Amino acid sequence: MVPSLRCILLVAILSVPVCASAAANGKQTNAQKADERREDEAARKAQQDVKAAQQAETTAERTYKKVFDELKAAERQLVQAASQLQKVKEDLEEKHSATHGLNDARAASEQARRDYEQAGQPFLQKLAETPKYQQAVEAAKQADAKLARLRAEADSENRKKEMAEAARVKLVPAQMQRETLDAEPSLNAQRAKVTAAEEAVAKTRKKIDQAIDKDSALRAAMEKIEKHKQEIAEARKTVAKEERDLASARQKLVREQQDLQQKILADKRDDNKPNNNNKKKK
Repeated sequence: MVPSLRCILLVAILSVPVCASAAANGKQTNAQKADERREDEAARKAQQDVKAAQQAETTAERTYKKVFDELKAAERQLVQAASQLQKVKEDLEEKHSATHGLNDARAASEQARRDYEQAGQPFLQKLAETPKYQQAVEAAKQADAKLARLRAEADSENRKKEMAEAARVKLVPAQMQRETLDAEPSLNAQRAKVTAAEEAVAKTRKKIDQAIDKDSALRAAMEKIEKHKQEIAEARKTVAKEERDLASARQKLVREQQDLQQKILADKRDDNKPNNNNKKKK
């Protein structure tokens, strides 16, 4: 039997999905409700991730500040230790100089030099009367003026050569005086005294340096310097690591914030909410 037209229409009407009827009435279907729940849960999860990222960033900032402050403190301690080392060296210099008679050795050397120069004055006077020496003195004056002018000019290869030549010319008179005294046989005794006195100063200086190097106070101060240097090296490594961790935490926070914003926008654009168009039209 062929079904009537009325029966066919009735079956077609009854076959329309319930969701379409619900949507037409402005109500959520079960599928839409489930979809909305999933989106809400995703948004809550994204909010939690943002909060966790913010806490991680705060922790990273605090840790970075802590290790950075520790690095600066270590650097200040090194400066203080260096100052203490310099003070120790000065104290040891004074102590061992007095012990080994450095001041007396220097005084003897200076006196020997003065005696030598005094004995050589007649020969230097004769030198000063020679045209060659007078020309050298005049050239030295001009060289000194040239050096002053060259120092004010821009640096260049030619300037360096000119300064070197001017400096050489400036020293010629003193060199002529030394050569004149060294060539005078009658000054051999005084010259030997000068040499001996200078050697005595050098030997005394060497003994003082050796004594200072062996002094426990110096070793302790230098060990303290090395200790602070090692601490600074380790602190710098730690600061670099924490700086990288902080940058990573900030990047993660940005990503989580962006993810949350995307989920919020997606939820607003979705059509799983009840249809309120009829209400808006009223």
